[in-house]
Amino acid sequence: MPRYDDPVFRPDADRAFRPTRVTFAAAAALAALYAGLIALMERPAGTFELVAPDFTADRQLPDRLALDRYGCTGANVSPALTWRGAPASTRSYAVTLFDPDGPNREGWWHWIVIDIPADRTGLPSAAPGDKPADWPVAARELRTDFGVPGYGGPCPPAGALHRYVLTVYALANETTEVPPELTAATVGHWLRSSALAKATSTGLYSRP
Repeated sequence: MPRYDDPVFRPDADRAFRPTRVTFAAAAALAALYAGLIALMERPAGTFELVAPDFTADRQLPDRLALDRYGCTGANVSPALTWRGAPASTRSYAVTLFDPDGPNREGWWHWIVIDIPADRTGLPSAAPGDKPADWPVAARELRTDFGVPGYGGPCPPAGALHRYVLTVYALANETTEVPPELTAATVGHWLRSSALAKATSTGLYSRP
């Protein structure tokens, strides 16, 4: 049975991964090598937790989170989320929203946020183009599979039920230099492989 909280990445997606910055390459190598050991030494397994009120027990996500175009009539508002129990060596966080049921079985990246400061314990809900005062200034939203940076809400084909996996990653690097040519899938793969710890929550969405 497939794991809903652990999306499978295409092997060929990695071929596009060509770090061009020393800081990015060094962070990726060191984090990938030591992440499991550090997390095991510092925290008992399973203590890193994500709390997202809209992502509860695989229930239908509220319409306000859905996309506001391409036939979908949501408000495209990003979800509020908090987390706790990250490893002590965490220097920053990243958040993603991924649909493993997306086109051609490749999935669809709806949201990627990196460089969230280590002293933050969550992200507030945000309307399109309007970040609230408590949004972390250093955080950066990367390009998604919609082709632009920022949050893009669920919008499955009419009559289809898709899963939406919300994930927070604890990272060993304070900032991440991401070459502009990297695809969302490549960034997602790097986050998954180099994180000190991660926590997920899955919601469902369908439309008539």
